Amino acid sequence: MTGVMHPVRDDPHNNAELIAVGKRAPTEAAERVQDLVFESTHEKDCLVVLDVDPNIDRLETQPATWHLESGRRYTADIRASGPGIRTKVIEVKPSRILNRDPTLGGRREDIEAYAERADVDFQVHTEDDYRLGARLKNAHLLRHSARRNMPAARARVIEEMKKRPHGMTLHEIVFALKMGIDGRFAVLGLVALGILSMNIDEPIGPDSVVRWVEMSHV
Repeated sequence: MTGVMHPVRDDPHNNAELIAVGKRAPTEAAERVQDLVFESTHEKDCLVVLDVDPNIDRLETQPATWHLESGRRYTADIRASGPGIRTKVIEVKPSRILNRDPTLGGRREDIEAYAERADVDFQVHTEDDYRLGARLKNAHLLRHSARRNMPAARARVIEEMKKRPHGMTLHEIVFALKMGIDGRFAVLGLVALGILSMNIDEPIGPDSVVRWVEMSHV
């Protein structure tokens, strides 16, 4: 899917910028358009990282309001889903706030019980999840690569990868195709689109190993 991230409110104190997202299900026919809203830079950073997770093909923000048994209400920040995984309902909190209030205002037990009944996985994400090491920087690079319109270059990368089903380094692919920086962007764009995969927790470089995503059908 492709879409736009934008602040949930037109608030002069919210300086978040418009950000295009480049996530698409691996099959070309499955492309969907979606707007993603965020209320803080923490939510935006979490969305950026989730956007390049190959296991996720749909992101929704503020997906629904739950009416808890206590009579209180709860609206999650993000819902993430994909084939073969349990749907995640995510609350985004800076660690300093979560450490001060781990019960989420006394609602956490009710929220977790509701999630269990709804058969979804409730999670709380902090900067330790989405800003860990090189993760966020790499996610921005992958999304930047996905926004480049390079169908011919990506087709060449796919053909080359078919010869190496167990994976290649980024340097090996670019060298084999002799496409220089265009080859690098094509590879990284395919990673962002969930067709190829790599470890985004380590800095992306020539020795980064690129593999097929198991569910790719190209």
